[in-house]
Amino acid sequence: MVRASIVLVVGALLIGCTTGTGPSPAPTADRPTAVRLPEGAFPRFLTVSADGVVWCVENSGESIARLDRNGDLDHFRVPGESNGLADVTTDPGGAAWFTGLLLVGRISPDGDLGGWRDEKGGPRVGLPNALTAGPDGAIWYTNEKTPPAISRITAAGTITDHEIPTTDGLLDLPGITAGPDHALWFTENSTAPGAAQAVGRMAVDGAYTRFPLSGSGSGPHRITTGPDGALWFTLLSGAIGRIAVDGALSEFPLPGGGRPFDITAGYDGALWFSTDRPAIGRITTNGEITLHPVEGAKRLTGIGAAPDGALWVADGEADALWRYTPAR
Repeated sequence: MVRASIVLVVGALLIGCTTGTGPSPAPTADRPTAVRLPEGAFPRFLTVSADGVVWCVENSGESIARLDRNGDLDHFRVPGESNGLADVTTDPGGAAWFTGLLLVGRISPDGDLGGWRDEKGGPRVGLPNALTAGPDGAIWYTNEKTPPAISRITAAGTITDHEIPTTDGLLDLPGITAGPDHALWFTENSTAPGAAQAVGRMAVDGAYTRFPLSGSGSGPHRITTGPDGALWFTLLSGAIGRIAVDGALSEFPLPGGGRPFDITAGYDGALWFSTDRPAIGRITTNGEITLHPVEGAKRLTGIGAAPDGALWVADGEADALWRYTPAR
């Protein structure tokens, strides 16, 4: 294990083949394997870059973990305490971006860590939560300040806020993704009692559209763009949601109950998601759901798809990153 601790500069700028005439055996998935992280790291959300590098937020460990394709593991320690590290993504240039309490950070492809904090004399970062690489080359993040916003930040640290109209000024915004329509799509949970939850759309010019969900307890959480050109999201009430770019909504309950948490588009033309079983789920674009137990896992959180077809899943209780290759 390789460890790295880099100073954060504030305000300036982190299986076999068979032959013969008999029937071939049914395809089987590879047995899940785990990469252990430091005790107490509490890995949360993760992302897998185009070159197969896994980046993961270690929420309690105050670090961003990097696992390369050779199995080498680095930890980028974020200075300070109680940073509340939340989410991580990569940009087209190979840099990793992450959010924390009053913080947006960046790790360059060379491993230099920097970032911006919301403090006197610096940029107004706000209260960042989820983030994604946008359709315009910048990073976009959900901003839970008052009033809430979808914010855009460049590599130079220039921040632009696009405010979200609300009646009470308070929104929990746990997921965001770049949609197929050159806009940002995100999940909204109002803190107002009885308020309907929603999926929001923010155009790059700041034009906002809200798509309310049925019921106030649906709990829209993480969201991703599917291979069918729709947006797919987890519902903590126990379902996977789908919304087309025209606003048409569908919900697919998990068989036998359970709660999905994070979701990603796989390289097999389906969507994959983490659950509280512990198991990972697969949903086709037709809404067919199958669950795949991860033996030895305890509390699965973030999930990401690798270019080789494997799924990587963070385990917040076991302090591990699980690698699962679906049946081929």
